[in-house]
Amino acid sequence: MKPCSRQNCLRKTLATASFLIACVVNAFAHDPGLSTASVRLRPEGIDIALVLAVKDAGELVNLDRNHADSAARLEQAAGEALEIRINDQPAALTTAKCSFDDNNNVSLHLQFAGRPAGELQIHSRWLAILPPGHRQFVSIQNAKGDMLAERLLSATA
Repeated sequence: MKPCSRQNCLRKTLATASFLIACVVNAFAHDPGLSTASVRLRPEGIDIALVLAVKDAGELVNLDRNHADSAARLEQAAGEALEIRINDQPAALTTAKCSFDDNNNVSLHLQFAGRPAGELQIHSRWLAILPPGHRQFVSIQNAKGDMLAERLLSATA
């Protein structure tokens, strides 16, 4: 094998270093998150189940290690998660329950008052706060469970 010149050795070393740096950067890059919002329209109100990764929930509130107080913080912050309007009138959040599962997910179960008849607007405020690239899959069902709409949303779409 022929020894390389100083310039060729320097190029190879720089190329190898660049490759290794690229690998390290990719290893530490955070994939965009994906959360879900399952909306069920009932005659007397709206039920919404939000599911997101614990890591993403940590972007919204301070989470403690064992989640002892985290559920209460998320339940308190849930009023800011969504803006629901029925016929251009705000729907009030009546219930917020939070739980953590073994797969590092957070589930928030929200109930809003108001008969969902007429124009319904749902604005995800948390989507704009979560890291760039985060997406939210939204599904809307009627009281019977019939699918009315499904969309994949992002802060920019």
